[in-house]
Amino acid sequence: MIRAAITAVFFMSFLGIAQDDQWVTKKSLEGEFSIAFPGTPKYSTEIVPTAKGDVTMDSFSYQGDSFSSDNFIYMLAFTKYPDSFFPNGLSDSGEIDTVLNNAVQGAVQNTKGVLISKDDISFNRFYGKEAKIRINSTYIIKMRLFLVGLTLYSIQVIYEQKNDDNKASNYFFNSFELIKINKN
Repeated sequence: MIRAAITAVFFMSFLGIAQDDQWVTKKSLEGEFSIAFPGTPKYSTEIVPTAKGDVTMDSFSYQGDSFSSDNFIYMLAFTKYPDSFFPNGLSDSGEIDTVLNNAVQGAVQNTKGVLISKDDISFNRFYGKEAKIRINSTYIIKMRLFLVGLTLYSIQVIYEQKNDDNKASNYFFNSFELIKINKN
């Protein structure tokens, strides 16, 4: 009996490890990052109009199986702003805060959602925001935004409220890394 229980615990532990091994690390040389998705993400690009002109947003997304996953969508998007948008190079903390707040507000407006939380965060030495947006009355978008130089990174998951702060979303967020590109 005890041996069967130990075998069951070992097998369940192995399944948990195997599940983590199924994650696919996406490395983007263009975006200068890597991040792990629970499956192979799809790439897309979109032209986004802004008050200062159009920008290109590149994104990688993975849509989970809603019956077996705590999260419906995993996404990382990045936008490289032209130098002309910010002649001072976004060196002022107030200007950085404005860009990040505008990105959060834009997400709220685009989803017709309700902002339920927004906090200051940092990643390495870079300033960011973490926000949660309620859409419909059932779903949450949790996002982390970081400005690295003139590049805005937006990392998001969408899930049902009952799955708040689930293991898979935390794994996804924590797998994000910046990679150094030698541009010589």
